[in-house]
Amino acid sequence: TAGNPTWTALEWTITRPAGVAAMTPGVHPDGAAVFGVTFNKASGFTVEQGTSDSVVATAANGVAPYSYSWTSTLGEGYRTADTNVFTILATAPIGDYSAEVVATDSDAPAKSVTNSLNFSVVAPPTKYAIAIVTNNPGEGTVTTTPATEAAEGVAVTINITPADGYRAASVAVNGGAVAVVGNAFTMPAEPVTVTVTFEVYDAPD
Repeated sequence: TAGNPTWTALEWTITRPAGVAAMTPGVHPDGAAVFGVTFNKASGFTVEQGTSDSVVATAANGVAPYSYSWTSTLGEGYRTADTNVFTILATAPIGDYSAEVVATDSDAPAKSVTNSLNFSVVAPPTKYAIAIVTNNPGEGTVTTTPATEAAEGVAVTINITPADGYRAASVAVNGGAVAVVGNAFTMPAEPVTVTVTFEVYDAPD
């Protein structure tokens, strides 16, 4: 009678090939569309403390326009709610919370439907410094993405731009202790030094 906001494979029968017409959100395959409200995020998502994030609620299959009313276990000073958008502010303390929305349509009499989800504000991961060393800055430039620091497990891209007449002869991270694959590496749980050596290069005709 209503859609599950969380993808659960056992609840679905998928016929291959499946077309767009077979995947209409909010429509039960054996009955009429049911008035409901869904979120753009799955329950259980996390937000790093010091950053903000938003949940967007979307009502469907009722009589538009819709109105939205939010409640949450997160304190009022740490969140905002503007129509269908619930925003977790960067000042929110670490902890586990829930948010609930009541969507009401414009039918006579009006109908309402409720949905809720859980979320957590978590401590940001420890980030480690990224340093860059080249044999001669005039022979080329080197940057990384992220630029100056990254958390353990983050993919770091090494951006190398040789000057005219030069090329990168070697690239090493922490003297070769960290593997570099295709000018990228995975950040370890320690600071790293990216060393790039340039050499003169005569391009073939």
